[in-house]
Amino acid sequence: SIPKDNFDAAIKDGKLNEEMSKKGLGLYITQEPDVTYTSFNMDDPVIGKNPNLRKAIALAIDTPTLIQKFYNGRAIVAQGPIPPDVDGYDPNFKNEFKEFNLAKAKEYLVKAGFPEGKGAPVLEYSTTNSTTARQMAEYFQQNMKALGIEVKIISNSWPQFTDKIRERKAQVWGIAWAADYPDAENFLQLLYGPNASPGPNGSNYNNKKFNELYDKAAHLPPGPERTKIYQQMRDVFVQDLPWIPDAHRLGYYLYQGWVSNLKHH
Repeated sequence: SIPKDNFDAAIKDGKLNEEMSKKGLGLYITQEPDVTYTSFNMDDPVIGKNPNLRKAIALAIDTPTLIQKFYNGRAIVAQGPIPPDVDGYDPNFKNEFKEFNLAKAKEYLVKAGFPEGKGAPVLEYSTTNSTTARQMAEYFQQNMKALGIEVKIISNSWPQFTDKIRERKAQVWGIAWAADYPDAENFLQLLYGPNASPGPNGSNYNNKKFNELYDKAAHLPPGPERTKIYQQMRDVFVQDLPWIPDAHRLGYYLYQGWVSNLKHH
């Protein structure tokens, strides 16, 4: 009985839970252990060799609006590669390149050697051929146009898309990763140099310090020392930006009233 447009507002003020409870239903909301992100091919001679260009792009992406448009508000802004409720995640950490700040983005574009976008190459954004994927690619294209950067969208079937990444032929693309197991290592392995394509490190990121920290953490049990190393790896990642973390999605689960003691796994 609640209009779709008022869904999230209804949850916040309790109306939806009230309506569902009348029907004997409950709603469970959880932060999913995942991250969506915009990846760069670090082997690419343009985007991979120019960290200031990557930072300019990151600052020009309006992530809060992206979340409203494409996730119906059901996600939170990602500050790094590690999702909530996973060891190494810090809810107070703020990535300086995750704010939407077009003026600051243009300053980094000058540092990158492309004032007002002059002389900047056309970026190729690879995506899959679903309607939503195309619309999200167009949103990225729109954000970059405001920065002065032209983007060409290339749609692919899912097999073509994954082959392109494995063969190091993609330049920029959007993708997501959901945890195989709830440990930060499962996300940080996407950035480990020896895992480069055709391995899971599709960005082909290879930073010596990051790799050394990864190797050190791999030999430690869970605890404060390992958590500290995970956060150091996050900080190295932020300064290099081999990809831009976009969002951590929220899961919405309806359950019958006769289900007790529910905790979504």
